[in-house]
Amino acid sequence: IVCTVPNKQRKAQALKFFGDIFLAAYSHWGHDNVTAVDSGDPDYDDMNRELFIIGEPSECIERIQAYEQLGIGHIACLMNFGGAERAMADQSLRLFGEKVLPAFA
Repeated sequence: IVCTVPNKQRKAQALKFFGDIFLAAYSHWGHDNVTAVDSGDPDYDDMNRELFIIGEPSECIERIQAYEQLGIGHIACLMNFGGAERAMADQSLRLFGEKVLPAFA
């Protein structure tokens, strides 16, 4: 899941939205490692570090650069996972294209 946001408030909202959707989907499918996480209060920041790229443009650039240093040449950008509002997905895609992609041109 990739979500580029304009500020920290929108980041917190996106982390909770995508984290809850992600946990619900994988819990429904019966994945033991996810149902254990789902049983308590999820640590959205930890989920972001391990599973997502959600943040302001500079944060997204740093995360992608870290993957690049590991030798990863391609990432899948799921920007509308779990039924995100169209406005959120549109804003994310626009910010990603305007602010993040130029760092990798």
